[in-house]
Amino acid sequence: MTHVPPIGETRAAALRSYADENNLDLKESIAYADSTSDLPMLEAVGFPVAVNPETKLATLARRRGWLVENFQPISGSPKKTLPLGSKKE
Repeated sequence: MTHVPPIGETRAAALRSYADENNLDLKESIAYADSTSDLPMLEAVGFPVAVNPETKLATLARRRGWLVENFQPISGSPKKTLPLGSKKE
């Protein structure tokens, strides 16, 4: 992988930068995450959603009145996920 996805405040900063460059209102935007490392990104938008969240994020999201979604795998769905990025040759 040649690019590591941003996390934490870096992800929130990248989101703000993208919104500024594209004239988007983050207060009218949705973000979803499963980890407290994404808390800054969730706090930056008007409609944060915790999806299959770790326990700490689920607790924080409920306290803040954010939507919390838990999805279970569909029976018969693939067990393996595809790798991100391309393999180094």
